[in-house]
Amino acid sequence: VGESYNETYTVIEEDWAGSQAQGVVQAYNRPQYLYTGGAPGLNASDLVLLTYSGNRWFGGYFEGGQIIFTEEWKDFYSFSMRNYHAFFDRAYDIGTVFVSDVTTGDTPVNVDFYGVGEKGEQFGPFGVLYPWANQTGR
Repeated sequence: VGESYNETYTVIEEDWAGSQAQGVVQAYNRPQYLYTGGAPGLNASDLVLLTYSGNRWFGGYFEGGQIIFTEEWKDFYSFSMRNYHAFFDRAYDIGTVFVSDVTTGDTPVNVDFYGVGEKGEQFGPFGVLYPWANQTGR
């Protein structure tokens, strides 16, 4: 996603995701990705998810969010992903810290991402977006 720290992500596999998805958690028939490392300053208990929203990838940060993978949260996480809808779930308003360009691709590969800055009506529907791509030479 970012180019500064060589961040890494992996698909999330859960038994409840079902055989049709081969055990991979999905939203809008695209895998949900879990941040696994690269950027400094994140605690092991924090959660960064990359989820497709219907026309963009949303990157959500949730302090202490790794708790969703515990047995106590399994039903909630399972229900949330099986019934996910970016608009109704207010995905952009809750936890989204980066967002992609519009895309219909099956993966976030070769898609530009932007850090989300200030939000408000004066900034448009996604707020101020700061490019994460390396701009050297452009």
